[in-house]
Amino acid sequence: MLNRLLMSTPKEINIALFKPLKSGRKYDKYFSYSDCTYQYLGHGYTDFSIKSMINYINKFNDHTEKIALNEFTGKPLQETCFDIHSFLYHHIQYKIDEGNQLLRSPNCAWSSRTIGIDCKSYSIFASSILLNLGINHFIRKIKQPNSNPIFEDHFTHVYVIVPKNQKLRQLKSGDQYYTIDATIPSVSEPFY
Repeated sequence: MLNRLLMSTPKEINIALFKPLKSGRKYDKYFSYSDCTYQYLGHGYTDFSIKSMINYINKFNDHTEKIALNEFTGKPLQETCFDIHSFLYHHIQYKIDEGNQLLRSPNCAWSSRTIGIDCKSYSIFASSILLNLGINHFIRKIKQPNSNPIFEDHFTHVYVIVPKNQKLRQLKSGDQYYTIDATIPSVSEPFY
């Protein structure tokens, strides 16, 4: 299935990854309505997008403070990571950005959760929760195999990784970590 998805159009990917969502009403109290007004952040490639994502996480991390402190505190690290993944996967629809690369704040993501958000906005949401919990983490960008030669040498996906050793301030080859990629149902790392 993965190879088929990697060779699909954005519309086909959105159809293939569409999922029924849980109600989420019990979480509405943690978020403010957002009309998702967009602003142009500039032009650039993945490195620019990552920097913009970090700015969004720092600017909007207050959007997840209540849910972080009320729903995700006091648990072992592995359970916290799995719970964040499960919350995002089961309550927010995935939708690949087809043309414009859009970043959504957590309030915007929650307000448009039935329409869908892409991997960048999932990562902003997860990172914001982790930041509020004081958990060290990283945003990983990857290249995935693609039949379209235009994207062959470009990074195509981002997600969050959380070092199992929280004393680490950087990741070295072989270090163990948890993956939070709410575009997929499992907590395993995507192929890259």
